[in-house]
Parts: sequence; structure tokens; C-alpha cells
Amino acid sequence: MHEHFERALKLVFAFASYAELGSVCFVTGASGAGKTTLLKMLADELYGDSIPKDRIPLIHLNANNSQQGKFSQKKLIFDIYSALGDPFRSDPAEILPKDVLASANDEIDDVAEWRWTSIVERLATAYGLEVLIIDEGQLMCLAPGRHLPSDYLDALRVLALNAHIRIIIAGTYDLLEVWNHSQHINRRSLTVHINRYGKSRPQKVSFLGVLQGIEEQCELPIGMLTTQAAKLYQWSFGVPGEVYSHVDRARIYWKASDAKAIAWDHFEDSKYLPPQLLLLEQEIIVGEAILFSLDPTLPSEPPQQQKAASRRRGARARKPARSPVGAT
Repeated sequence: MHEHFERALKLVFAFASYAELGSVCFVTGASGAGKTTLLKMLADELYGDSIPKDRIPLIHLNANNSQQGKFSQKKLIFDIYSALGDPFRSDPAEILPKDVLASANDEIDDVAEWRWTSIVERLATAYGLEVLIIDEGQLMCLAPGRHLPSDYLDALRVLALNAHIRIIIAGTYDLLEVWNHSQHINRRSLTVHINRYGKSRPQKVSFLGVLQGIEEQCELPIGMLTTQAAKLYQWSFGVPGEVYSHVDRARIYWKASDAKAIAWDHFEDSKYLPPQLLLLEQEIIVGEAILFSLDPTLPSEPPQQQKAASRRRGARARKPARSPVGAT
């Protein structure tokens, strides 16, 4: 467990255990920073196997609910209900009034969103729900035309207050676009950032330790990654999850070859293409600029793309302007 990940896990664990009920926590980081892994470890740290049968203290689900290609708050609420309405637990008829229970048996589209929310609030209280974890929270940016992303955050905050629970929302830096839409949410929430490793000497030493751990965990030859630390940092921008991704792709190239053992050449074959590397760098630079109020200096396009763009601009400049229709 690398130091940035361990610090983030301690912060989120403290939030889930001691934060005021109704609070919201945002967990952000670059792709591959370890957000999903952190949330899974959090569930084990909080409860493990010690959950009584008549309680559901924690729910972990994804925000990948869509309706015609857009995020659906109603579908998310319905998924929370589905997780709470476990038929192997106590009889819902003992918890919900008959009219509410009748609505819960209807199809999702036949019941108004406010009623689903009311059902979830009652079930959450009855089953002792304490923590709601929502992964892939950046998908809330896919808001239908009549909604703003902040509408979803405000609705979730009201749900947290009414149901007396804590909500943890994790996502890539796109999640910050949702977070920035709601002025009172971003000031009244805890934001935990899983940092990448920087270019300072102490950070490079720590990154070297991460590479040693990955060598052991992935059963790679000793020194295969650490001797190429500079290249791996350039390819991953100091994000440990990206190093794991390179290992996975290198294994594919190894298995597809006739080699008896994995070699550094397989890593060279599996490295990102320039456009992919550019997108990763842009994601990190823009995200950290939003989070830390920095002035983002975006990387330039790869040389091949720069030449192509220059040729297109030159062609447009040489092309004569068309005369208006009917002009003489």
C-alpha cells in the first residue's frame, strides 16, 4: 500500500466513522489512482463479516445508471432501494406503510422520484444504513438538458440528511465539474485526493519503492521496473495504477509472443500511443489545476498532430473565399 493511498484510506475511514450524519465526502484522483480499490478496502475495514442479518449498514454501488444516454437520479435511487429491499432480511411489510409498500412493488417508471426517495429514506432508517458509497460519480456530469449536475448533489445531500447517513462519492477529475456546480456542497464537504507521485527527489524515491512492490506482487524479475523508473514515470505520470496497467498490457504482448519469459521489450511494445498519453496528461493537469487553483499549462499536441493541424490551417488560408450567391 503506497503512502498516498494509505493516507487517503485513513481520511475516508475517519469520515465514515466520525463525520456528522448527513455529510458528503468526495474522493478524487486520476484514472488508476486506486479509488475503487480504496472503497472496497473501506467496506472491509468498517464492517468485515460482522454485519448482523437484520442490518444493512453499508451500500456500495456505481453511478453508471443511464436513461437515454444520460445519468438518471431516479435509477440511482431505485438501485439503493433494491440493495435495501433484500427479501432474505426482515419483512418490508413490518417497516413500510401499505401505500408505500404498494408503490415499491410497481415498476420504476410508474412511481414518482420523490416517492422512491421516501421509500429509501424509511428503509435506510429501518435497516440502520450508515454509509452510502457511490463509485464512478463523474457520470453525474451526463445530465439531461433540464437538469444541472448540482441538482443530483443537492438531492443526495437531502437524502443523507433525512436518512441520517454519510455519503461517499468517488470519481475521476470530471467529478470536480459536478462538485463545482454546487457552492454550498463544495464548501461543506470533505474532499480526499489520492495524490500521484511528483518529480521531487523524495517523491521519486517513494515511487521507486512502489515499483519494487509491484515487482514482488506481479512476480516480475527483480529490477525489471526499478531500473526503468524514469521511463515508467514518464508513461504513468506517477500514478501507481497506470504502472499496473502497463504490466497487464506487457503480459498480453508476452503471451502473444514466443518468448519464454516476460522482458522489458514487451513493456516497450505496450506503452501508450502519443494521443493516449496526451489525454492522460491533460486529465491530470486540468484536474489538479481545478482542485488546487493552479494555472493549467496544457501539454501541446504530439509533433505529428501539430504538423497535420498546420497543414489544415495552411490549406484553409490558401483556399479563396466563395462569392455570395447572386453576386456579380
